[in-house]
Amino acid sequence: MALAVFPLALSAQNAVWNERIDSSVIQARRVRPELTVIPINTADLRRTASPMGEADPIKFIQTLPGVATGMEGSSAYYVRGGNEGNNLTTLDGIPIYGTGHLLGLTTSYPSEIVSDQDFYAGGFPSDVGGYTSSLLQLTTSDGDFEKTRSSLFVNNFLAGAQLSKPLKRNKSSLIASVRVSPLGLEYNLLRPLMDEGLPVPEHINALVGDAFAKITWKTRDRERIFLSVFGSYDRYGFSPNKTSSQALGWSNLIGNLTWIKESASGWEWESRLSHNDFRAFQDQSQKINSNTTRMSLQSALMEEGLQVKVSKEMNARLRVQTGADAYISFFQPGVSKVYQDRKRAATAGKSLITGRGSLHGQMGYNNGPFHTTAGLRATVFFSGDYKTVKPIADLLVSYELTPSLTVKATYDHAVQFFHSLEGIPTGWSMEMLIPSTRQNRPETADQAWAGVDYAHGPVTFSIGGFYKRMKDLVFFADASSFFNSGWREWQYNLESGTGESYGLEFLSRVETKRFSGQLSYTLSKTDRVFASLNFGNPIPFKFDRRHMLNFTGEYKLSKGEKASHSLTAGVSFMNGHWETVKSGSYPIYSLGSEDKREEKEADYTSHPNNFQLPPYFRMDVGYHLTVQGKKNQHELSLGVYNLTNRHNAYSLSWDSEAGKWKKLSIFPIMPNFTYRVTFGRE
Repeated sequence: MALAVFPLALSAQNAVWNERIDSSVIQARRVRPELTVIPINTADLRRTASPMGEADPIKFIQTLPGVATGMEGSSAYYVRGGNEGNNLTTLDGIPIYGTGHLLGLTTSYPSEIVSDQDFYAGGFPSDVGGYTSSLLQLTTSDGDFEKTRSSLFVNNFLAGAQLSKPLKRNKSSLIASVRVSPLGLEYNLLRPLMDEGLPVPEHINALVGDAFAKITWKTRDRERIFLSVFGSYDRYGFSPNKTSSQALGWSNLIGNLTWIKESASGWEWESRLSHNDFRAFQDQSQKINSNTTRMSLQSALMEEGLQVKVSKEMNARLRVQTGADAYISFFQPGVSKVYQDRKRAATAGKSLITGRGSLHGQMGYNNGPFHTTAGLRATVFFSGDYKTVKPIADLLVSYELTPSLTVKATYDHAVQFFHSLEGIPTGWSMEMLIPSTRQNRPETADQAWAGVDYAHGPVTFSIGGFYKRMKDLVFFADASSFFNSGWREWQYNLESGTGESYGLEFLSRVETKRFSGQLSYTLSKTDRVFASLNFGNPIPFKFDRRHMLNFTGEYKLSKGEKASHSLTAGVSFMNGHWETVKSGSYPIYSLGSEDKREEKEADYTSHPNNFQLPPYFRMDVGYHLTVQGKKNQHELSLGVYNLTNRHNAYSLSWDSEAGKWKKLSIFPIMPNFTYRVTFGRE
């Protein structure tokens, strides 16, 4: 039953919206006191619902204050008014530019390989740069140095295996993971059972998966080296009719060689060499008579990096950290190719080479109830004939008024040296990445936050307010044809502008023996200003959701030595996002003599994002069972995503024949499951 839901959801739910659109409308764990970082733990992931039925750190991040979601069920998120492309995810210090699987339904990396997951929305560390909204740092496990462990799992749309074993006892270890999706097989088996009238392909070819391997050597006491490789691939192909076919996809390939040493005097050294390759593509083929024309649009970023960092606790009050990094990046934004009967007939687009080097330093100081962390980063960047030096600064100050109450404030000046043309923001991992140039300057953001943290017994909460000012944001004026193979010269469709976001955030957590839960609320406003749009007046950000409320909870039914049961529930309520609809119409006249002149009407739009969709509401429930055997552990998760079967509107379309607006919604009620068995436990 669960497998049958996904193809039905992809076909979209077209339902008549009875409300009329008037043409004149224009409208845990407690945060650590020394850093504004939220560590993501297993309990957080278990409580958070996902259409996939598996642990997903992005779905947890989407429940935090200040975070707005994109398309329902997707991995898209927007932090304090920033774009999706302003969020950075790193895997052992290396950026993952394509973070989504299955059109954004889940992340491209498995949670099983990750030992630590830290999320920042402010108070950023100085050793990572190149983003303006948020940072998700993922640290992978080293593997087991003493015994072999393995696991197998399956859920609605993924199956996989993990292995951790010593290669040489107490000297070297291996951890490996592989996941694949049977999505294409599932769809093709279920398509005959679907309504023939649904506007969906008869057949889909899908190849989705990821793999990770890491070898760690303990070379000396307090010294280790690891080599890791991560790759992910998404490709979806379908045929709208017998004479045409389409395909789209994206991939990651990351290589990492890292050396880490802790000296007897307390110095900690870390150096890293990295290779990063991200690619996205779309192909369209058309057969006319016996001739086949194929058009391809590709975007790629290949990046070589070197990082060095050293840190030390000088004394009980002072900790220092400094380092440097350098990157050479090869961008291929929007390379278009045309093939006639497998022979290349035309090519448009070129590669752009950029380089950047940074020096950074950070100091943390404690004196009784007072704590501060200050970081500076200076980056030299060049792209063609464009060269610049940009400073980045981060500051956190906190004061413990009482053992339970802490006052805290942060300020961040952030810079991003590439732009992400996100097209239709569905959360799909298909962003086209373009470097900053003299025409499209680096994006910058200045953000201030102030608030209080309170903890008493099992309850903690924080409340605060933020203000964020963004500059040199890029707006892609032709997003509707984002991955259209006939589209070229993307640089002529870009608009540059500013953004402003401010609001209040509230987060409360409770941890008792039986119950754990989290409640968050955000009241915020986000605008954009582009000189050529709306006469230079502010327009709402597409995902400016004024009110956002999220609750997740878990109740432990029982917990014994051999088995434990728990129930989970979640509720999400928020304002709908903004959509662009026609504001009215005006008469036009065809050319010719007056007696043959024909009068028609043309639609006009006042500005982008001129109408707000209805509020979003979703309720989820789940059940989790863990059975511990002598050597094996079994875990079963059952859940229902969107329990009330609410058809939340994602976009609108005008049905001219019916004379009504129709809404497009993505997910109906969706059951899910995950089963995992782990071997080698004691």
